[in-house]
Amino acid sequence: MKQTFRPGDVLFFRPTASWGMLLPVVRWLVAYDHVALYWTETRRGLPLIIESIGRGVLIRSLFAYAGRQVRLMRPKIDAELAQRVAKEAERLADNPGSWYGYFDIPRYVLPKLILAKIGQLLPSRWALTLRLLALSYRRNNLYICSELVADAYRRAGVPLVEENTIPLPDDIAGSDKLEN
Repeated sequence: MKQTFRPGDVLFFRPTASWGMLLPVVRWLVAYDHVALYWTETRRGLPLIIESIGRGVLIRSLFAYAGRQVRLMRPKIDAELAQRVAKEAERLADNPGSWYGYFDIPRYVLPKLILAKIGQLLPSRWALTLRLLALSYRRNNLYICSELVADAYRRAGVPLVEENTIPLPDDIAGSDKLEN
């Protein structure tokens, strides 16, 4: 059966062997290593997504991920609002200042992942200490993949995750505003 996509659908990609020897560590830390928004399809039926990769926020074919394990989650909102989410993502892709957030990874992502795993191992009284150790996150026009998705939804009036920490693909997958 052919999968039908709708504008605003969220696509989650599982880590692959491209991580090399780090694959077991990556899979221990996260269930998904990338997330994108379904945007539309061409007249010939080519599915297009909006994502943030090394070149920044851009629109490209979903076929770039042929062979990858993908999980589709649909927003629990009406089609008109989901279309608005896709339009907000398109605006970000059209903005030449929407660059990839390379420095967000060592500054926010890695500390968040490490502190989350350490927090599972330490007694509960350490929870506040771990939160205080986390670096303060501020939104800007630099986007990792999950920031793009979270920001497009936030701009459309449907926040998926808390705004006080950098959103990761797994955070978005856990949002109560999305369903399988």
